[in-house]
Amino acid sequence: MANLLFDLYGVLIKHRTDGVRRDVDKRLGVDENHRDALWDAYHRLREPLDLGAISDQEWWATVARTAGLEDFPIEEAIQAEKDTLLIPHEDAVSLVRELIAQGHTVGVLSNIPHVLAEGLVDKHAWFKEFHSVTFSCDIHAVKPDHAAYARAVADLGTKPSETIFFDDTLGNVEAARAFGLRAVHYTGVQSITDALA
Repeated sequence: MANLLFDLYGVLIKHRTDGVRRDVDKRLGVDENHRDALWDAYHRLREPLDLGAISDQEWWATVARTAGLEDFPIEEAIQAEKDTLLIPHEDAVSLVRELIAQGHTVGVLSNIPHVLAEGLVDKHAWFKEFHSVTFSCDIHAVKPDHAAYARAVADLGTKPSETIFFDDTLGNVEAARAFGLRAVHYTGVQSITDALA
């Protein structure tokens, strides 16, 4: 049996599509002149939120201010996160649950803020099936920091050299390999089956 560690977004949980992002723009009243600035700030300023070092309200206020948005609906933005970023890749989730049932030791490691961490666990009962769940907001370390991998491996109760890690972000995969994990660049469920073959 294998020890397996999975990223969430881009692996088990869907990223927002461009279409969904445009729907969020409309919902939040963001016009074409501010869209690029909003999403640039959203991604560029993300780390403190994922580290659990700042509240959602404080973070969104900073994002809106950086993007030049006035009267920004912060609470609606927080709700939009929960409405659009909790959707699973059903094929990947189904395969991983099968692997757990077969006796593999399986955990997750994700750079994620509290609002999404809580939302995912509340919405998807299958999180209880994992042997470990390691969120950056709880451990105050984000990938590709080696501290994040160290905590995830400790939570899973395994050793880096005996653990296969799947992530869709190549930089995180390279950092995981440098840490000592058997890391795989995830491009679809075939990545999992190939790694276990």
